[in-house]
Amino acid sequence: MTSEPASMTTRNRGREWRNKLRSAALDAYGRACACCGETIERFLTIDHAANDGNVHRQRLGGSSSYVNRWLRDNEYPEGFQTLCSNCNAGRHVNGGECPHVAPVKEPRTKGQRSDRKLKTAVINAYGGRCACCEESLLPLLCIDHIGGGGIQHRKSLGVSGGAGFNRWLRDQGFPSGFQVLCWNCNDGKSWNGGTCPHLG
Repeated sequence: MTSEPASMTTRNRGREWRNKLRSAALDAYGRACACCGETIERFLTIDHAANDGNVHRQRLGGSSSYVNRWLRDNEYPEGFQTLCSNCNAGRHVNGGECPHVAPVKEPRTKGQRSDRKLKTAVINAYGGRCACCEESLLPLLCIDHIGGGGIQHRKSLGVSGGAGFNRWLRDQGFPSGFQVLCWNCNDGKSWNGGTCPHLG
Protein backbone atom coordinates (compact mmCIF):
# COMPACT_ATOMS: atom_id res chain seq x y z
CA MET A 1 0.00 0.00 0.00
CA THR A 2 1.34 3.43 -0.99
CA SER A 3 1.26 6.09 1.69
CA GLU A 4 0.04 9.58 0.92
CA PRO A 5 2.81 12.15 0.28
CA ALA A 6 3.39 14.52 3.21
CA SER A 7 2.43 17.55 1.09
CA MET A 8 -0.91 15.92 0.19
CA THR A 9 -1.58 15.08 3.84
CA THR A 10 -0.84 18.68 4.84
CA ARG A 11 -3.15 20.02 2.11
CA ASN A 12 -5.93 17.64 3.17
CA ARG A 13 -5.57 18.66 6.82
CA GLY A 14 -5.70 22.33 5.80
CA ARG A 15 -8.83 21.71 3.73
CA GLU A 16 -10.49 19.86 6.60
CA TRP A 17 -9.60 22.70 9.00
CA ARG A 18 -11.07 25.31 6.61
CA ASN A 19 -14.22 23.25 6.04
CA LYS A 20 -14.78 22.81 9.79
CA LEU A 21 -14.39 26.53 10.43
CA ARG A 22 -16.79 27.35 7.58
CA SER A 23 -19.35 24.76 8.71
CA ALA A 24 -19.27 26.09 12.29
CA ALA A 25 -19.82 29.66 11.04
CA LEU A 26 -22.80 28.53 8.95
CA ASP A 27 -24.21 26.72 11.99
CA ALA A 28 -23.90 29.95 13.96
CA TYR A 29 -25.36 32.35 11.36
CA GLY A 30 -27.80 30.04 9.57
CA ARG A 31 -27.65 27.58 6.70
CA ALA A 32 -29.80 29.61 4.34
CA CYS A 33 -29.17 32.91 2.56
CA ALA A 34 -30.71 35.72 4.62
CA CYS A 35 -31.82 37.41 1.38
CA CYS A 36 -33.04 34.80 -1.12
CA GLY A 37 -33.27 31.68 1.07
CA GLU A 38 -30.74 29.62 -0.95
CA THR A 39 -29.69 26.51 1.02
CA ILE A 40 -27.10 24.72 -1.15
CA GLU A 41 -24.09 24.84 1.17
CA ARG A 42 -21.46 25.44 -1.51
CA PHE A 43 -23.24 28.65 -2.49
CA LEU A 44 -23.23 30.07 1.04
CA THR A 45 -20.77 32.51 2.58
CA ILE A 46 -20.55 34.69 5.66
CA ASP A 47 -21.28 38.34 4.92
CA HIS A 48 -20.25 41.42 6.87
CA ALA A 49 -23.61 43.14 7.37
CA ALA A 50 -21.93 46.57 7.52
CA ASN A 51 -20.41 45.92 4.06
CA ASP A 52 -16.85 46.28 5.41
CA GLY A 53 -15.67 42.75 4.63
CA ASN A 54 -12.68 43.70 2.45
CA VAL A 55 -11.14 45.83 5.19
CA HIS A 56 -11.74 43.19 7.86
CA ARG A 57 -10.36 40.33 5.73
CA GLN A 58 -7.22 42.31 4.88
CA ARG A 59 -6.65 43.09 8.54
CA LEU A 60 -6.91 39.38 9.38
CA GLY A 61 -4.77 38.09 6.52
CA GLY A 62 -6.95 38.23 3.42
CA SER A 63 -8.68 34.84 3.59
CA SER A 64 -12.24 33.91 4.49
CA SER A 65 -10.75 31.10 6.61
CA TYR A 66 -9.10 33.70 8.83
CA VAL A 67 -12.43 35.46 9.17
CA ASN A 68 -14.13 32.19 10.11
CA ARG A 69 -11.44 31.56 12.73
CA TRP A 70 -11.86 35.11 14.06
CA LEU A 71 -15.64 34.57 14.25
CA ARG A 72 -15.11 31.36 16.24
CA ASP A 73 -12.58 32.95 18.57
CA ASN A 74 -14.96 35.87 19.18
CA GLU A 75 -17.95 33.57 19.81
CA TYR A 76 -19.78 34.48 16.58
CA PRO A 77 -20.63 38.12 17.29
CA GLU A 78 -23.48 40.12 15.79
CA GLY A 79 -22.92 42.04 12.57
CA PHE A 80 -22.61 39.03 10.28
CA GLN A 81 -25.08 36.99 8.26
CA THR A 82 -25.22 34.11 5.82
CA LEU A 83 -25.64 35.12 2.19
CA CYS A 84 -25.27 33.13 -1.00
CA SER A 85 -22.55 34.22 -3.42
CA ASN A 86 -25.14 35.94 -5.63
CA CYS A 87 -26.59 38.10 -2.87
CA ASN A 88 -23.14 38.78 -1.41
CA ALA A 89 -21.74 39.94 -4.77
CA GLY A 90 -24.98 41.78 -5.51
CA ARG A 91 -24.73 43.80 -2.29
CA HIS A 92 -21.09 44.60 -3.02
CA VAL A 93 -21.75 46.07 -6.49
CA ASN A 94 -25.13 47.62 -5.68
CA GLY A 95 -24.28 50.00 -2.86
CA GLY A 96 -24.91 47.55 -0.02
CA GLU A 97 -28.33 46.32 -1.18
CA CYS A 98 -28.92 43.07 -3.03
CA PRO A 99 -30.64 43.53 -6.42
CA HIS A 100 -33.15 40.89 -5.31
CA VAL A 101 -34.64 43.38 -2.83
CA ALA A 102 -33.61 46.82 -4.15
CA PRO A 103 -33.45 48.41 -7.60
CA VAL A 104 -30.15 48.08 -9.46
CA LYS A 105 -28.40 51.37 -8.84
CA GLU A 106 -27.28 53.47 -11.79
CA PRO A 107 -23.51 53.97 -12.20
CA ARG A 108 -22.33 57.30 -10.80
CA THR A 109 -19.29 58.08 -12.94
CA LYS A 110 -18.58 58.10 -16.66
CA GLY A 111 -16.11 55.21 -16.21
CA GLN A 112 -18.68 53.14 -14.30
CA ARG A 113 -21.31 53.82 -16.98
CA SER A 114 -18.85 52.70 -19.66
CA ASP A 115 -18.02 49.52 -17.70
CA ARG A 116 -21.74 48.75 -17.21
CA LYS A 117 -22.42 49.22 -20.93
CA LEU A 118 -19.51 46.92 -21.81
CA LYS A 119 -20.57 44.25 -19.30
CA THR A 120 -24.12 44.35 -20.65
CA ALA A 121 -22.85 43.82 -24.20
CA VAL A 122 -20.64 40.89 -23.14
CA ILE A 123 -23.35 39.22 -21.05
CA ASN A 124 -25.86 39.60 -23.90
CA ALA A 125 -23.36 38.19 -26.41
CA TYR A 126 -23.15 35.00 -24.35
CA GLY A 127 -26.88 34.54 -23.80
CA GLY A 128 -27.91 37.15 -21.24
CA ARG A 129 -28.56 34.77 -18.35
CA CYS A 130 -26.88 32.08 -16.27
CA ALA A 131 -26.39 28.99 -18.43
CA CYS A 132 -27.14 26.80 -15.39
CA CYS A 133 -29.94 28.36 -13.27
CA GLU A 134 -31.11 31.15 -15.67
CA GLU A 135 -30.52 34.02 -13.21
CA SER A 136 -30.75 37.21 -15.28
CA LEU A 137 -29.99 40.16 -12.96
CA LEU A 138 -26.87 41.80 -14.43
CA PRO A 139 -25.01 42.45 -11.11
CA LEU A 140 -25.27 38.72 -10.28
CA LEU A 141 -23.73 37.53 -13.57
CA CYS A 142 -20.17 36.90 -14.70
CA ILE A 143 -18.31 35.20 -17.52
CA ASP A 144 -17.07 31.66 -16.95
CA HIS A 145 -14.33 29.76 -18.77
CA ILE A 146 -16.25 26.62 -19.75
CA GLY A 147 -13.18 24.37 -19.64
CA GLY A 148 -11.71 25.96 -16.50
CA GLY A 149 -8.39 27.77 -16.28
CA GLY A 150 -9.86 31.23 -15.90
CA ILE A 151 -7.33 32.45 -13.33
CA GLN A 152 -4.37 31.43 -15.48
CA HIS A 153 -5.96 32.87 -18.63
CA ARG A 154 -6.70 36.25 -17.07
CA LYS A 155 -3.21 36.34 -15.59
CA SER A 156 -1.70 35.70 -19.05
CA LEU A 157 -3.72 38.65 -20.37
CA GLY A 158 -2.60 40.90 -17.52
CA VAL A 159 -6.15 41.49 -16.26
CA SER A 160 -7.86 40.43 -13.04
CA GLY A 161 -11.32 40.22 -14.56
CA GLY A 162 -14.11 42.76 -14.79
CA ALA A 163 -13.80 45.48 -17.41
CA GLY A 164 -10.33 44.41 -18.56
CA PHE A 165 -11.46 40.89 -19.34
CA ASN A 166 -14.73 42.12 -20.87
CA ARG A 167 -12.73 44.38 -23.22
CA TRP A 168 -10.62 41.40 -24.28
CA LEU A 169 -13.76 39.33 -25.04
CA ARG A 170 -15.25 42.19 -27.08
CA ASP A 171 -12.01 42.85 -28.95
CA GLN A 172 -11.72 39.13 -29.82
CA GLY A 173 -15.25 39.11 -31.25
CA PHE A 174 -16.77 37.18 -28.33
CA PRO A 175 -14.94 33.87 -28.92
CA SER A 176 -16.33 30.46 -28.02
CA GLY A 177 -15.30 28.66 -24.83
CA PHE A 178 -17.09 31.05 -22.47
CA GLN A 179 -20.54 31.22 -20.91
CA VAL A 180 -22.58 33.35 -18.54
CA LEU A 181 -22.90 32.01 -15.01
CA CYS A 182 -24.24 33.65 -11.89
CA TRP A 183 -21.85 33.93 -8.94
CA ASN A 184 -23.52 30.98 -7.21
CA CYS A 185 -23.06 28.63 -10.15
CA ASN A 186 -19.56 29.97 -10.92
CA ASP A 187 -18.35 29.55 -7.32
CA GLY A 188 -20.17 26.23 -7.01
CA LYS A 189 -18.56 24.93 -10.18
CA SER A 190 -15.12 25.93 -8.90
CA TRP A 191 -15.68 24.28 -5.50
CA ASN A 192 -17.25 21.16 -7.00
CA GLY A 193 -14.56 20.03 -9.42
CA GLY A 194 -15.95 21.75 -12.53
CA THR A 195 -19.64 20.88 -12.13
CA CYS A 196 -22.20 23.20 -10.54
CA PRO A 197 -23.92 21.62 -7.50
CA HIS A 198 -27.22 22.19 -9.32
CA LEU A 199 -26.11 19.49 -11.77
CA GLY A 200 -24.65 16.99 -9.32
